[in-house]
Parts: sequence; structure tokens; C-alpha cells
Amino acid sequence: MKKLLLIFFIFKCLLSYSQEVGTNYKFAGPVYNSKKSIQFKPGHKIKVIKVDDSIVKFIYYKFVGTDSNTKPLNNRYYYVTKKDKLDSILSSSQNSIKLMTDSINNLFSKNINIVEESSFKSNLNNFNKELQEIFNIDIDTTDIKTHELSIEDFNNYTTRYDYYKRFKGVRAGFFTVPFKLRFGDEFDFEQNVNLGMNIGGQIRISRKLDDKWLIEPTLGIGLATVSLNPENSDLIGEDNRTASAFSISGGLVIHFTKSVNLGLQYGWDHLGNSDREVNWIFDRKPWLGVGINIGFSISETKQNEPTNK
Repeated sequence: MKKLLLIFFIFKCLLSYSQEVGTNYKFAGPVYNSKKSIQFKPGHKIKVIKVDDSIVKFIYYKFVGTDSNTKPLNNRYYYVTKKDKLDSILSSSQNSIKLMTDSINNLFSKNINIVEESSFKSNLNNFNKELQEIFNIDIDTTDIKTHELSIEDFNNYTTRYDYYKRFKGVRAGFFTVPFKLRFGDEFDFEQNVNLGMNIGGQIRISRKLDDKWLIEPTLGIGLATVSLNPENSDLIGEDNRTASAFSISGGLVIHFTKSVNLGLQYGWDHLGNSDREVNWIFDRKPWLGVGINIGFSISETKQNEPTNK
């Protein structure tokens, strides 16, 4: 008997802590909360805020990455911000002012006591209380409607729903483009390497995935090695040679997985003054860089944990 009680106690502890505080869930089936006369429907998204021995407490959450008001699907319980609370009191006070004003006008215009003194005082007292609420309101608090279900019902009708922040983080480092397509009066392509310092911000296409299907806009500056020859410059009777150019670019990298990506960079190369006399035909003309599995040294700010935002 003692062993059975011990097993039951361990099972209850594991069951209680299986619902982690701060974790997101969604309802997989309908369940009725008799205490608040509300039915939670499949697809409703929630966030666990407290787990007791037998009760899971939660709030509704809409995964939009914002702290603004969020109404759930049933439009009954919702977040109430300080602005909503203040607006509600002001609206109620205006109604009281109108009611009291009408009473005073009736009292003196008809010159008869059609409003009992007790009723008038009651309206006045209510108005004063509302004024006191306005000036004593705690503007730093937010009233959030909470709900609760038994752990058994919660386990039976909900599934975990991990979400990541849409913006994963900023990366900065050395960025390489393996070859370029050059445009201008003539078309050419080069397999030289563009080495530069870039900064990029990764954005998740799906908030359910951490390191897959990311888009990353980038901006960068750097140095490029360009090939000079008689076909693309004024070099005559000289051997082909290389020169350095200052490069400015912007682009987009699509990350299919953590190790597979496709990058497009669009930029311009500017020859230095020492090589300007050769009249390179692609000087300050646009180029398009294309690369698969483009290298980007990792120096980043990470936001990889599942979130409720």
C-alpha cells in the first residue's frame, strides 16, 4: 500500500511540473470551465502562469509579438491595459456628471423637489468615489483575466505550442561572395572573392522553426579584388594585373537549414585613385553576387529561446 501511495505521489508531482510556467499551449479539443461559464475551443492559444498541486492557471495569448490588447477567439476574456481602465472610468464619470447635471436642472427649473435628497446625495457620493478612483488609480498595473483548469483536463485537452520570436537576432562579421555578375555597357562575370564586413538581421519565416527558413537582409562594405585586362580597361601591351576596389553592397540570404543557404548581393566596386587612369569599364557599375552556403563568421545576438511574444 505504501509503495502504491509513493508511486501515486511521484506521478502527481511529475504531472504537476509537466506544465511549465511561461510555456505556450493550445487547446486540441473543447472543454467547459464551469466556474467562469466559458468554453475553451480547439485552437485557442494560452500561456501557463502558475501550476498548483491540482490546478493549472493560464491566460490567453495571441502570438503577434506585441504587448497591445489581445482579445481571444471567444471575445469574452481579454487583456485590459491601464489606458482601457482609465478610459472606462472617465466614460463612467461622464455619465454620472450628466445624470447629476440633469437632476440639478430638474430640481431648480421646476422649483419643486422632484429629486429626493437621498437620491441626489447617492449620485453625488458615487461620483466622488469615481473621481477618487481616477486620481488614485495605479497606472502601472495591468488587469489580466486569468483562467484555470484541473491538471487532468489541461493534459487531456491541450498540447504544447512552442513559438520563437520572429526576429532571431543580429549578426556581424566577414562575408564572402564567391563570384559576381557584372553589368554595364558590357556583361561579364568573375570568380574573384569579395571580402567584407557585413551586418545582417535574421527573420524567421515560421515562428515554429528555430534555424530553418530564415531570411536575412544584409548591408556591407569591404575590399574586392578585380582583374584588369585589355578587354575591360585601357591596358595596352601590358600583362593582366589585379587591383583592389572598395565595395559597397546590400542583399538577402535565405537560410533553408542551419548549414544550407542561398545568398544574393547587389553592390558597386570603386577603384582607388592609383588605378583610376586605366578606365576600368565596370568601375562604379552594379554587380550581382550569387552564392550557395555563403560564409558568414558568427558574431551575433541570439534570441533563440521559445517566447510568448
